[in-house]
Amino acid sequence: MKLRRIDDKKEIEEKRQEGLFESELRYLDDNDVLCYVEEENDIVAIIRMSEDVEESNSVWIDEFEVLKRYRGQGKGKFIIEQFIIEQFIKRHNLRVRLCAKNKMVAKFWKKCGFKEENEGDIEIYMYWEGKDELKTESSHRPYEIR
Repeated sequence: MKLRRIDDKKEIEEKRQEGLFESELRYLDDNDVLCYVEEENDIVAIIRMSEDVEESNSVWIDEFEVLKRYRGQGKGKFIIEQFIIEQFIKRHNLRVRLCAKNKMVAKFWKKCGFKEENEGDIEIYMYWEGKDELKTESSHRPYEIR
């Protein structure tokens, strides 16, 4: 699998028009990073993340989507573990944060090692935290960053 970063807003719009995104990305801020994961030239997943402006060791996963035909195969969990490894290499004492939209979504993130920060009526804030060591099931890097 390959993780490809899209930096060019024009390329993002082209991918949107090609129908790459199954769900509509709500917005892209200047500090957002959009990546897609491909396997044998097929798009498997989309990750939109941003740096936390208040905490230098934190990143937010703003959106994550595994395309429908690839769901239920363990690819989502695998991709998130690899994403965390890549972020951990850049900064130790890493904290990855997100907001799960409902309990079913939170269940997926718990399988990836995330914990609930607080449970609200609708949204559930969650985090993954690594202090000086990486704690995921995969310790190798089976996808490459381009």
